[in-house]
Parts: sequence; structure tokens; C-alpha cells
Amino acid sequence: MRRVTFLAPLLLAAASIVPLTTTATATAAPPTVPVQVVNAYSYAAGHPFTETVCIDGVYFATVDTEHASTPAPLTVGTHDLTVMGDNGTSCAGTPDLTTTVTIPASTGASIVLWWSPAGGLTASTYGDDPGCAAPGKALVVGRNVTTHVTNADFTAPSGYSLTNVGQTGSVTQEVAAGSAFGAGSLTATGSSTEIAPIPTFTAADGTRNTIYGYGGDDGAVGTFLVQEKIST
Repeated sequence: MRRVTFLAPLLLAAASIVPLTTTATATAAPPTVPVQVVNAYSYAAGHPFTETVCIDGVYFATVDTEHASTPAPLTVGTHDLTVMGDNGTSCAGTPDLTTTVTIPASTGASIVLWWSPAGGLTASTYGDDPGCAAPGKALVVGRNVTTHVTNADFTAPSGYSLTNVGQTGSVTQEVAAGSAFGAGSLTATGSSTEIAPIPTFTAADGTRNTIYGYGGDDGAVGTFLVQEKIST
């Protein structure tokens, strides 16, 4: 009697049994972006306030009105913001403002302190995009953080024209590098009456030139300029 042994199926079955291993998946660190604090906080132009800013309970910057801090990295997402007044580098004491801010996934960001229509200190966050200017170009930006001007125009004769900028809005225009702009004007949209003059400036190659309109709660509206080198 012939004996038949079925080995092939058994070998195939054994070969198909492969030990399973699990590999821990590393969690990617949240991305960071360079963030600056811009102090546009005042009830009226010409009345500066020095503000100490803390992020997540840690000192971040001290900034005077009409100035911006040196950018420093923050992770994208929500952070606790505490503004202490003129408090040196200390985050201890009674704050002037406690709130949260959301840092966008942009090439950079600005946290802007300003005088709210509701009265007193508030903060708005902007994504500073684009992060570069085309070769031979520069950017001019208008941002309206005045207390009571709902829509504003930032213009200079034969120069930039940033119109209908809503409250906390931001409008960007590309200009030729090296453009020298004479004194401009901040006006309410639809009006030719100047609310505040805009200083003269030259838009150097590969720069962002941001004009802020601010103040006006109990006195004059003012403007100031923040210039920064960006990529080309």
C-alpha cells in the first residue's frame, strides 16, 4: 500500500506565519514660527505705554508704544497671553490683560496690542504672509487698529494705496524696491479728510513696511511704521 504524505500545504502554512512586531510612532514636534509683539496701545497718539508681555507664564518681550519686539519662535497654536504693564522681565503681579492668542501656521506672526473700542487693552494676532518679496520688490502693509475708525485708507501720492482696511484688518501691496514715499495720509474710507499723517519712508529691496493706524479713543489717531527684512 502506497503512503501519500501531504507536506506542501503544511510548509506553505508555516511559511505564512510571520511574527508581528510593533514600532512606536514618534510624535512630531509642533512647528514654530517667528513672532514679534507690536505695541500700538494708547488712547491717543503721543501717549506711550510700556508693556511687558508673557507667553504661557514665561517672559517674552517688553515693548514701548510705536515699537516692535525682536521676533522669537513660538509654536503654532493657542497660547496664554499676559500683559503686565511696565514690569521689566517679571511675569509676577496684577496683569493689565489676560487672554489667549492663536499663532497661525504662517511664515511669521505679529501679536498687536491696541486700545479696544470696548475700552482698554486688547490683542490681535496677524499672520505675516507672504514671507518673501519678489526680486526687486518690497511690501507695504496697512493695518487698522484705531479705536473708532471702522474702515481706513492708507495712501501716499503716486505711491501706495491701501484702501478699505477694516478694523483689525490688514492689506498688502507690492511696490518697486527702493521706492521713496513722501508723507502719506490716513483717512476714513469715503472721506478725504486726513485723520493722521503717515511718515515718509523708503521701501528697501526685500522688506516688509507695515503702517499701523492706532489710538483715537480720547485724543488723536496716530500712525507708525515697522520695517523688517524678509526673504526675496
